[in-house]
Amino acid sequence: MATRGSATRTKLVETAVRLVGELGYAKTTTRAIAQAAGVAEGTLYRHFPDKASLFFEAVLQQHQHVVDWMDALPARAGTATVTANLTDCLTRLATLRATILPLELAILTDPELARTAPPPGTLPGPPGRLAEYLRAEQHLGRLRTDADPSHTAVVL
Repeated sequence: MATRGSATRTKLVETAVRLVGELGYAKTTTRAIAQAAGVAEGTLYRHFPDKASLFFEAVLQQHQHVVDWMDALPARAGTATVTANLTDCLTRLATLRATILPLELAILTDPELARTAPPPGTLPGPPGRLAEYLRAEQHLGRLRTDADPSHTAVVL
């Protein structure tokens, strides 16, 4: 992507973060984001396929350090203890609560966001990495094999 395109994408994400902070997810429209960023709404859609993609990028960008740590979590299987790894994991994930929970609630109530929710049984992002870690620990015999890793990740 060209420098101008990168700058526009960054401006859209920053504007979305600001407006969501002021208005909440449900009341922040793509039109309002584009207008506040000084671009046409069509420009927003050249950078993001939908409102949810923009919101998810905004949330994850704010917490890139947690996302990076979670991406490496499956490789931690067999290291330290399961309890220590999960405690570290959940402590880090707790930092996402203030921004992720409102987005999850918006997904449940906003028809446009609800259409973009991942299909049942698939866990993108940090929950998916946690499920992979749990699955790896099962294969090592350090966790019960009768527990569903995806379900357990969601519960945790």
